[in-house]
Amino acid sequence: MRRRAIELGPDKASTQSSLGRALERLERYNEALGAYSRATELDPGYAYAWSHRSSCIDQLEPDDSEVESSRRAVELEGENATRWNALGWALQHVERYEEALVAHSRAVELDESSAPLRNGVGVALRKLGRYDEAVKAHRRATELDPDYAYGWFLLEVSLAEIDRLDEALEAIGRAADFDPSSARHQNNLGWVLEQLGRRDDALVAYERSVELDPYDAVHLSNFGFTLQKIGRLDDALAAQERAEELDPYDAVCRNNLGWALQGLRRYDEALVAYERANELDPDLERAWVNRGNCLRELGRGDETVGMYRDAVTLRPNSAALWNDLGWTLQGQGCRIDALVAYEQANELDPSLTKPWVNRAICLRELGRGNESIAVSRKALELNPESAAAWNNLGVALQHQKRGEDALAVYEHAAGLEPGVGVYRRNVGLVLWDLGRRKEARAAFKQANELDPTLKTAGTNWVHSFVSWIRRR
Repeated sequence: MRRRAIELGPDKASTQSSLGRALERLERYNEALGAYSRATELDPGYAYAWSHRSSCIDQLEPDDSEVESSRRAVELEGENATRWNALGWALQHVERYEEALVAHSRAVELDESSAPLRNGVGVALRKLGRYDEAVKAHRRATELDPDYAYGWFLLEVSLAEIDRLDEALEAIGRAADFDPSSARHQNNLGWVLEQLGRRDDALVAYERSVELDPYDAVHLSNFGFTLQKIGRLDDALAAQERAEELDPYDAVCRNNLGWALQGLRRYDEALVAYERANELDPDLERAWVNRGNCLRELGRGDETVGMYRDAVTLRPNSAALWNDLGWTLQGQGCRIDALVAYEQANELDPSLTKPWVNRAICLRELGRGNESIAVSRKALELNPESAAAWNNLGVALQHQKRGEDALAVYEHAAGLEPGVGVYRRNVGLVLWDLGRRKEARAAFKQANELDPTLKTAGTNWVHSFVSWIRRR
């Protein structure tokens, strides 16, 4: 017995939905959206069409209509985990992360065995700053599907947020193993390796990322940034210029172009790049900071202060920008104004070490030694591995003629960063003040070997050596 053919025509919701699906596969999203919209008009109870209408809006420009389409699909098929997951992503696209977490969690309740659904929960948790929980969600996804490269990738992203870099390296390594053709995985592998100090390995990963996708501006810019760090300045500039050509509207790429130009001492061109980066994204702190550094290099101190005042007006809650405003003011001798800026930075983000360190220096320069010591100790509570904070505490103690205490502190700073000449020089200075001239001479000599440009170390070493010769 022959089955009767189902009648199809342009006035059928199923026909419009099929047309929408075909157009969607061709990435003709505007036309696909029109087809799905006609399908929902013909049959308002057609959950599939509502769900795919939402997907097309996401591809074009996410907004609340994407959420409403996904919500209609959920209302029609409330026991369908895929519909709840799609609603979660739609809510994430408009940054409604608490609601998104509820939707993704409901999807997991309906299908506990699905790794992709767990990842939806994990991403929402990460966006909410709940990183440990995000790691658990992504870890569970990799347990459910150990070969799921994207799950390992997302696990790496969350682990990197909380500086669990060794675990992040393992996760992104697994992602790259399962999907060796992914430029994104190679890019993230490069980033983690660089954070771990494995710059040569990072360069290989970034280069592989660019080979896999030579048209990704961000990956190319990251490659250029690493080239610059290993001293290949001309190659770095070439990479950044190519990245800027590929995406002239990416603020980070434009900032990195400025950094490459600045590395070559082409400060005027670098300044133009930083200014453009700030135009593209006023929230990009590093571009403001680099722009300020560039103005200082050009000897345009007054403009630097004005630029940072504009920056903190635009971003009044940025502790990093208030800190840089303070540093600029302090460099111009405006220490009281600088102190106010540092205090504002401390209030906005008490966990940020650098403003505490700079505030301690400022207080010392104002002759407020006891306060400087107290602020230095606060910096060390936050970051006991900060050699700069230990050094500043040593300077304050030395100014109070507490030589033995200062020596212990300077030695600790030099131990944390043994390659920094200024810390070893300061050890020499306090040893000299304590009358321990032979040890001081050795410290000055070592400081000068570490940093021949450190004139004070060289002068002190020569002076102490000449004094020793004269006494013989």
